[in-house]
Amino acid sequence: MVIIFSGYNQRAVIAFLRTLEKNCVLYGIVACTKEDEIFNTVYGEKVEYIRKDRKLNKSDMVKAINKIRKKYNKEEESAWIAPSTEYLNRYLLKNRIFFEKNNCVIPLVNEELYEKISDKEKFYMLCKKNLIDVPQSYDYVEKYEKPIVAKPKKYVASDKKIYSPIFITSEEELVKFKKEHQEDDFLYNEFIKGGDSFYLMFYFTRSGKVFKFSQKNIAQQSGGKSILAAVGAPYHLSQSIVKKYIKMFRKENFYGLVMIEIRRSEGIDYMIEANPRFWGPSQLFCDSKNNLFECMLEDFGIINKRKSEKADIMVPYFWSGGISGNIMKNKTCVWHGEGKKYFEMYVEDFKKHDIYGRKDTMKEYYVEKMKNLYMETSKHSKYQILADPIRKMINQDELDIKSRQEQERLDYIVKNINLEGKNVLDIGGNTGYFTFEALEKKAKHVDYYEGNTNHAEFVRTAKEAIGYKDKLTVYDEYFDFEKNKKRYDVIFNLNVLHHLGDDFGEYSKKKFAKEKMREIINKMAQYTDIMVFQMGYNWMGNISENLFENGTKTEMIEFVKESNKFWDVLYVGIAQKNQDGDIVYENVNHNNKKRDDSLGEFLNRPIFIMKSKVVNVEVEFEEVFDWEMKDIRQEKSE
Repeated sequence: MVIIFSGYNQRAVIAFLRTLEKNCVLYGIVACTKEDEIFNTVYGEKVEYIRKDRKLNKSDMVKAINKIRKKYNKEEESAWIAPSTEYLNRYLLKNRIFFEKNNCVIPLVNEELYEKISDKEKFYMLCKKNLIDVPQSYDYVEKYEKPIVAKPKKYVASDKKIYSPIFITSEEELVKFKKEHQEDDFLYNEFIKGGDSFYLMFYFTRSGKVFKFSQKNIAQQSGGKSILAAVGAPYHLSQSIVKKYIKMFRKENFYGLVMIEIRRSEGIDYMIEANPRFWGPSQLFCDSKNNLFECMLEDFGIINKRKSEKADIMVPYFWSGGISGNIMKNKTCVWHGEGKKYFEMYVEDFKKHDIYGRKDTMKEYYVEKMKNLYMETSKHSKYQILADPIRKMINQDELDIKSRQEQERLDYIVKNINLEGKNVLDIGGNTGYFTFEALEKKAKHVDYYEGNTNHAEFVRTAKEAIGYKDKLTVYDEYFDFEKNKKRYDVIFNLNVLHHLGDDFGEYSKKKFAKEKMREIINKMAQYTDIMVFQMGYNWMGNISENLFENGTKTEMIEFVKESNKFWDVLYVGIAQKNQDGDIVYENVNHNNKKRDDSLGEFLNRPIFIMKSKVVNVEVEFEEVFDWEMKDIRQEKSE
């Protein structure tokens, strides 16, 4: 049976798992951690063991393998370990005797030959010996003259670290590189600018037969990282250079998977590097019906004979989630050749072939989409932590979150009101923390309003990922305080009103905007039993436009309590530090009512939990606010 160690090189692992399913191959998965992305796919059900540590441990690995064999009554059968990542492969080769004694099959060449192909310097020299074009190399770089790539000579450097190739495009970057690295650990190549980028892929059987495929790379993460978009190409069918590679690998008695990255510049096809393992965009050769995984499985007798299928070379590959990886690192993607024009022309076709946008991995697709949307920068972005059901899918430590004490505010709110069975309105819901937590607290339904399109799409995507189909309605728009007629049990009106005249509404003078805020507070009494309210001290978030003369809690509390014709203020929550120095919200008292500048403006904002006094929802507010409307009409006429 087949054993897959998950957690790294995940797109390749998913493509391989799809191949196993298609061919009805028995397999078991060993997850890296409880947070392994595999749990966001249907294959999470096939996880039989979670490793004790991220660091590979041969005894723990064999323990996992034996547990899987025992479950499927295959205790006497060999365990074929998928060669999915560079680190795993090198670990397996280093401990080959141990694993083989424990009845495991390592489908890799010997350690020396593997390193000869995988190590940058060794493969560079091998290609050069076989008259394959390679970039110009430099033994040492004294000063910067033109762009270069510093490639680690070996997989593990002298400082015991693993490095990716490092692009150096300025004198400053060269100085920084020299300061941070041991120069003798690196091979220095000229940077091949522009032109087309290809992956040339082979599977060499143990009997010497060769299967091949190639792709043209369209877009890539910066720094030579993962491929974002590619399309199958006939490169492997017509290029004489392909024959040189085949001859070289056969001469070395190589078998297994290998991918060579090639960059074309001014009519010359340069070898960039080789990877004798699974590689990220493997789904492309699977979709094109040139499945090299099946060649490997057939070679080792795991499947009897591959199904004959008509190949479709020009199938596209797309990884939308890789874009979010770039965004989180404030980097842009690299377009190869005419790639950008090609992608824009066929963008819908690329989207249809998203690696994760498929039934078996749709949850992971949603997760990657949410990461992308969350990290899109805007005025109110990254303000909220992730709600509990989203944290189960996304490690929020990966995100740059500027929390506004959402959990502490929620704790205070639910301590004082019961959300179970309630219809809730969340106004200006940002990325949905209070929306989703209300649903987790068994709210019957939530209407979510948000004028930021990215935030609304984030919540809509999370809704699909979590499965809140009928319990949540997402409105990608600002809430219209004037036109609303719908009634709710609870309204979250949190830190919205002080943006009147900025994010919504048209008010050019603070005086009229503040009076309009009061009117809105009172009008909301028609439409709910309970309102949870919070607002800022500065109009439109401008510190020079104070809504309250002295910027104190007392002033804000008095402002809200002036609405006593329509509301009973049940609770006023104030942020303060407890004995451990943690922020908690407690009911207002003489001590915490004082302004505390050490906490910052936001934590000085009280939370109001208010109960409506309005019995007749048909109350005509225009008469009550005649004096206010007069001033507002006067402003508009000026």
